[in-house]
Amino acid sequence: MKRRLVIPLLALLAFGGGCATRISEYREPPPLAANERTALNLRVFDRAWTLVDEKYFDAHFRGVDWRAMRARYRPQAAQAADDIALYHVLNRMCGELKESHLAALAPRRAHEIETEHRPAIGIRWQLIDGKRVVMDVVPGGPADRAGVERGWLLVSRNGAPLSEGDTFVAHVGEAVTFGFLDLKNQPRSFTVEPQLISFEQLETRELPGGYVYLRFDK
Repeated sequence: MKRRLVIPLLALLAFGGGCATRISEYREPPPLAANERTALNLRVFDRAWTLVDEKYFDAHFRGVDWRAMRARYRPQAAQAADDIALYHVLNRMCGELKESHLAALAPRRAHEIETEHRPAIGIRWQLIDGKRVVMDVVPGGPADRAGVERGWLLVSRNGAPLSEGDTFVAHVGEAVTFGFLDLKNQPRSFTVEPQLISFEQLETRELPGGYVYLRFDK
């Protein structure tokens, strides 16, 4: 069974202009047997390491022994149980170069960038002092329609409190219940269905007093 290998490295590979790919939700490929998973991990790792080795702008790799990085991280990549774990290893390795625009994109994230959409409820949050603060609400998205506001705290998902390292992959059509604390520290709960959302919003509207509101996320 063939799997599509997607290993775009920011600052090394670029997408063409415009969105030529049909807007769709990323679908995970079927699970692999242990030996197939290991073989795939090593192919992806070797390709990513080689791309940096051949194309990185600094022949001295900022003083980092790049060949030693291969020896250090390749066994970890081989043991990765899935794409999430594999790309964590790749990005720890890339992080050794301390280059802000160098990163390995997992297939799901590459698909979302290529289509310019991803399944979401339409909020951006930031971890501040261990709390998830809603920094933005996408106009017209599920969270916006439910009444979520900027400044609220995101505290739970499906009744379970969120931990600092909690991760979540949304899927279209799978309803999720999120708990918030509003600006008055009152609990709010909403059950919403994620949808394919573009977070690159362009919006213009008039405000009282002759002002104009402009929003552009490019």
